Amino acid sequence: MRNFLFFTILALVAFFQTSLAQKMGVFSVLPNLPLVSLFLLIFFLEDYKKVVFSALFLGLLFDFFSGLPFGVFTLTFVLLALVVDMMLNVFISRENIFIFFTIVGLGTLAYYFLNIIFINTFNFFGVGGLNIVLTPVFFKDIFLEVLYNLILAFLVFPLGKFIK
Repeated sequence: MRNFLFFTILALVAFFQTSLAQKMGVFSVLPNLPLVSLFLLIFFLEDYKKVVFSALFLGLLFDFFSGLPFGVFTLTFVLLALVVDMMLNVFISRENIFIFFTIVGLGTLAYYFLNIIFINTFNFFGVGGLNIVLTPVFFKDIFLEVLYNLILAFLVFPLGKFIK
């Protein structure tokens, strides 16, 4: 029952991000609630399997709702979950709140970097249809999303005690 509730909440987060949150962007940029949720899960859950399945579930939901080639978000979420969870288990302590905010900030940048790599890989094989142009506006949007994700992370961080 607990797992059903857990994945239902993740589905609602993804649904909110792909539908209702689109209307609430500031400067045409909005925080990535599923990404921050994933980092919250990685930081507070020590169950490796649940983190990977959550990343897979969120990625599949995002792929289902996006117009990009199927698999871009799944690969991105799962790879981020694997790398960040490994870093937290091997190199970094989970006890510092600033580590969480660093993970959210750098993880958002990694999210965009991985999306660009995967989209260009799909384009190379003739499956994609999106050309990403790296303009100053693109980098401004990434900077604003990092800032919004950090603000959102500050707001949702207290919910981490309910995850364990």
